[in-house]
Amino acid sequence: MLVVGAGGIGCELLKNLVLAGFEDIVVIDLDTIDYSNLNRQFLFSKQHVGMSKSRVAKESVLKYNPDVKIKSYHGNVKDSTYGPSFIKQFDLVLNALDNLSARRHVNRVCLAVGVPLVESGTAGYLGQVQPIIKTVSECFECAPKPSPTTYPVCTIRSNPTKPIHCIIWAKMLFLRLFGKSDDSNAVTDLEETNQQENNDLEELDENEREGVELAKKFVEDDKMKLEQEKDRSYERWIFHKVFHTDVLYLCTLKTLWKGKQEPKPLLLDQLLASMEVATPQNSTGNVLIPDQQVWNVKQNAEVFLKVAKELKASVSEDNKVLEWEKDDDLHLDFVTAASNLRCSIFHLPLSSRFDVKSEAGNVIPAIATTNAIIAGLMVLEAYKILNKQKDRHRYHYLYKNPTRGKLILTARLLEPNPSCYICGSKFANLKINTATTTLNYFMKEVISKHLNIGAPSIFLGETCIYEAAGGEDEDDMGMDYQLPKTLQQLNIIDNTILKIEDFNSDYELQLSITHQTKFPSEEVLFELSGDKASKKHVEKLEDTPQNPEAEDDLQIISGSTKNAKRKREQSTENTSQKMNLVLIDE
Repeated sequence: MLVVGAGGIGCELLKNLVLAGFEDIVVIDLDTIDYSNLNRQFLFSKQHVGMSKSRVAKESVLKYNPDVKIKSYHGNVKDSTYGPSFIKQFDLVLNALDNLSARRHVNRVCLAVGVPLVESGTAGYLGQVQPIIKTVSECFECAPKPSPTTYPVCTIRSNPTKPIHCIIWAKMLFLRLFGKSDDSNAVTDLEETNQQENNDLEELDENEREGVELAKKFVEDDKMKLEQEKDRSYERWIFHKVFHTDVLYLCTLKTLWKGKQEPKPLLLDQLLASMEVATPQNSTGNVLIPDQQVWNVKQNAEVFLKVAKELKASVSEDNKVLEWEKDDDLHLDFVTAASNLRCSIFHLPLSSRFDVKSEAGNVIPAIATTNAIIAGLMVLEAYKILNKQKDRHRYHYLYKNPTRGKLILTARLLEPNPSCYICGSKFANLKINTATTTLNYFMKEVISKHLNIGAPSIFLGETCIYEAAGGEDEDDMGMDYQLPKTLQQLNIIDNTILKIEDFNSDYELQLSITHQTKFPSEEVLFELSGDKASKKHVEKLEDTPQNPEAEDDLQIISGSTKNAKRKREQSTENTSQKMNLVLIDE
């Protein structure tokens, strides 16, 4: 069998499999071990930091049973190396992944080659296990998953009202300075000025113009100071530009601050000369560990200067592009300091390094006990699949608080959803303006973002409209010359049907195109849907199977502290309410 992921759930799962008697196991993981993993991923210790998770996990579990045959791969399961031909050699795949994209990929490949999959996830005290068997049960994508929370760019750039807005801005600043930025970055090129925006101010009413002209004069006068800071050092120039000059410009937009407190630009020398004293205690007087302490504004300024200088030197020396990593101390220090400085400007509360890491890294606290319970339930489902006990498969849901006196509830498997893009009819409908939509937009928003197809080939009849670049030749641009063309120019018009193939996951989809020019709102540019379901899908949550005598699983744990023991229920309760969670193991 194949175990995908050797993190929180993966470590528990590998240990369980070895102790349960499974003798032929393959594990794959692309990650390396970090100090932050050691509190819950018990197969690793300090001397393993920086090493491959899959390799160390293999070596550690062999100590439980040296006779077990285990092979490890350090790689990305989405790579073509681990495609359909690799997956179909296994009797079962067990997912212990931490991101939706990889989960979708494994789900599609397993369905394509007919290999059963046991999906899992945890989020704090919550957990779930989902057996996925082709033609028997719903797949991972039958039910829609909630999209990550997004924030308007204008709020991030000009009018933050919550600390999270400043944290997102700080990450964008990091990418603008040291990484790969794009047009969606709310932090503009730091070499640009606000001249064009200042010109727009002349359109204001006459009674506002006098104050605006005075503010514009302040901005003009600040240019000399900005140049002086640039001559002194890179980090001082960045500080003055983003925490003073840009904020000074925002202060000229008087209508933006009606009824609100204006932002307060920061002056570096004044901050460094201030007498602020660090207070490593919370409101109750308890001494806090370093990561839970909230730096004052002066400390944030000092950290910002130090880290910006080091990051700039690192990028310049190696001529490299950085990606923000929550577990990199320099990266985290930069975002913590930058976000707190911006919070102080907009009169928002400051955050600790720990809080910034949780928010910026989208980290849900991981609990080792939750991982252990879910891994155990996965092994139970693995036994059922390998023994072909189809009538005994169950979904398992772990709750934080008892529900009807129980922490774990089970549910019968749902049949595949006919309208699912993946395991249903594989036929979807797209309403879109073919006259104005470019192939580039179609590829990014429809194919990549909404259908999650990574390496598409698109055919109209026998004609190949687009094929993703591939191979090792970096100069191979594939058919990118087609991207600026509209769908209509490519003969993709009303009532045409496209065949879309995904080389990476051996997946094929028929997409029916309907030309439409009007949508419910200006923000909606297309509508994507599958075939209408031929029947309703209603999930039944149950405490036990209908025949409790035939069930020998540990299925329910009592939520009572007075009677925390295994027990069987003699009755069956059904409910039509479905619990639909997206859970991520960190």
